[in-house]
Amino acid sequence: MTKLYCVLFVASLSACSMLSPKPPATPDLSQQQAQNNKAQLETNIDSFQRNYEQMWSQLENSMAKVEGYFQSLPPKAKNDPQFALLDKQYREAQAASNALPERKDELLAWADQVRDAPSTADVQTFARKSNSINQDMAALMTQLGRLQQELFGLKARAR
Repeated sequence: MTKLYCVLFVASLSACSMLSPKPPATPDLSQQQAQNNKAQLETNIDSFQRNYEQMWSQLENSMAKVEGYFQSLPPKAKNDPQFALLDKQYREAQAASNALPERKDELLAWADQVRDAPSTADVQTFARKSNSINQDMAALMTQLGRLQQELFGLKARAR
C-alpha cells in the first residue's frame, strides 16, 4: 500500500509540473549576439552613408575650387616648374576621388550580402572598411586644401 501511495504521489507531482506554467524561454546567447550584430551593422551602415554623403559634398566642392584655381592661373604660371607637380598631384587626387564611389558601392553591396545574419567579424570588417574610406576622403580634402594654397602662391608669383 505504501508503494501505491508513493507511485500516486510521484505521478501527481509529474502531472502538476506539466500543468504549471513554465518561465518564458530566454534567448540563448548566440541569438542575442546575432541580434546585436545585426543592429550594430545597420547602425554602422546608416552612419557611414550619412558621413559619406556629407564628406562627398565637401570633396566635390574642394575639387571644384582647385579646378577653378587651375583655370584662373595666368599663362605665365603654366611655365613654372611647380605647375607640372601641382597638376600631377591634382590628377592623382582626381583618380583617388573617382575611385571612392565604387569603393562605397562595393562595401554596401557586401554589407547587403551579410545584412540578415552578420557575424561579429562582419561588423568589424564593415567598420574597418568604412573607416578606411572616410580616412581616405579626409586625406584627399587635406591634399586639396594644400593644393589650393600652392596654386594661390603660384598665381601670386606669376603676376
